[in-house]
Amino acid sequence: IISDQGYIVTNNHVIDGADKIQVMLGDKREFEARVIGADPTTDLAVIKINPQSPIPVIALGKPGDIAVGEWVLAVGNPFRLTSTVTAGIVSALGRQVDVINQQLGIESFIQTDAAINPGNSGGAVVNLRGELVGIATAIATETGSYEGYGFAVPVALMERVVRDLILFGEVRRGYLGVSIGSMNARRAANLGLDSVRGVYLSEVYPGLAGYQGGLREGDVLLSIGGRPMSEPNELQSAIALFSPGDEISIEVWRRSEVLSIEVTLKGNDDPAYTTWLAELNGVRDPQLFVVPPIPDDMIADFEDWGVGVANLDERLRRRFNIQHGVLVAFIERQGLFDRAGVERGLVITSVNDKPIFNVNSIRELFTTNDEVLIRAINPNGDIVFFEVSK
Repeated sequence: IISDQGYIVTNNHVIDGADKIQVMLGDKREFEARVIGADPTTDLAVIKINPQSPIPVIALGKPGDIAVGEWVLAVGNPFRLTSTVTAGIVSALGRQVDVINQQLGIESFIQTDAAINPGNSGGAVVNLRGELVGIATAIATETGSYEGYGFAVPVALMERVVRDLILFGEVRRGYLGVSIGSMNARRAANLGLDSVRGVYLSEVYPGLAGYQGGLREGDVLLSIGGRPMSEPNELQSAIALFSPGDEISIEVWRRSEVLSIEVTLKGNDDPAYTTWLAELNGVRDPQLFVVPPIPDDMIADFEDWGVGVANLDERLRRRFNIQHGVLVAFIERQGLFDRAGVERGLVITSVNDKPIFNVNSIRELFTTNDEVLIRAINPNGDIVFFEVSK
């Protein structure tokens, strides 16, 4: 219980799919609860009861104020044994154990050998001052029961997620827009690093926050806000603490020198992220769409925007089930449209909220504006948006 107003934190997997949720306090009072919000990417959820008299609220530990070897207690209801307390030490920090089955799942668990069993999920892991340091979430076992390896979501991540769930009913998370990989001795040596450190950026997607801030493919991300990074999941959990619009200071290793870069994170409601997040979540057109060959004299080339478009014929109107628009016939590599994430084969239906009927109507808008909001339809039939600026 994190608030005297009745807000309670648990795991998403505890309440997921429930038709009814009942909460029983230590003094045997019972309440029906409603779900305020859930976040599968961290396996956290917030529910709420409406007590008529005061209820006990747990004190929160300071984020990051926990060390390997420190004693902790786990409180829960394993095997229906109500309010069971077990003790152990913090075995490791920042563990990734691949229990969250989400494309953008965030795992940076506190590992403890305090006994955690089925029924502990969503329960408190506290320090010896009784302050919450984590939410018991998972175990590593071959038998289904405790074997000495329990995992808890740290309080810093819990606070960040819970704040958004209470305010918005969802987590508004900032994204860099990169693909990442681990560093090893061979990669570090090839890149000229004196030690194995940082997180390798295998892809930096044009048009997204990282690219716009100056990150590039092949960089090694060394730190965020002065906090050293050493593993991909550590980077993911660090970014998860920020919101869209937050500016973060990043140090990267590039061509034998350390660079300082400022990046302003963007959320999943930003137009440029629609296609990227859809691709990460496996959204694909089941039928391959091949852009038909178009004669050069039918393509209007806007060199300063880095895009060429063509009028729709009847077949394309039927294919996209639309009456007006222009087809993106080609994209200039590293041009403005390419960096914004626009792809060949989209049909642009409006620019700056003005409908596009043909090449002439888009020419007028491209000529009179230095910044455009593109509304388009992709081959899946999804509406996507892009912001493109000169």
